[in-house]
Amino acid sequence: SFLTSLMPLLLVEDLTRALRRTRAPMIYLDNLGRELSVAAANMTLAQKVRMMEQAIGREKVINGM
Repeated sequence: SFLTSLMPLLLVEDLTRALRRTRAPMIYLDNLGRELSVAAANMTLAQKVRMMEQAIGREKVINGM
């Protein structure tokens, strides 16, 4: 699930610091299958990208597909 597999990684300060500093493109590929978490299943791609960017501390850095 987006909320239990991906978002916990963004709690690691060293990782979010590196993501804020990188010049590399960041691309998020959303699940193609059904999301098992009710909360994540009701989120749009834009909402997921926004949540990740808020956790990273930079806006408009992730392209979502």
